[in-house]
Amino acid sequence: MTSIAILGRAVATFAALAIMGQAVAAQTYGFATLQPATLNHTTASAIAKVLKEKGGMNVLVQPTAGDNVIVPMVGRTEAEFGITNIMEAQDGLCRRKKELAIIGGGQ
Repeated sequence: MTSIAILGRAVATFAALAIMGQAVAAQTYGFATLQPATLNHTTASAIAKVLKEKGGMNVLVQPTAGDNVIVPMVGRTEAEFGITNIMEAQDGLCRRKKELAIIGGGQ
């Protein structure tokens, strides 16, 4: 194989990777929260902003009807992230959503 053919394949490979990288960067991630004007929604909006500015992720904050809707939405992959209270998260883990990951805060 000539060096020109190798160079051509390398350029094509890098072009394909660049296109795929743009597709991944263009992906929108859902962030399930409570209704606007709640602390839950404000916190999710702040996290989404940081993910956008520092991580280059396009995150859409999705208000829901209540805490009992957030865990099932994340479990069904309608949203990739969610903020809820510990009771709803524990209920989701015990009943139906074993693959959920919980990040908690406390003193």
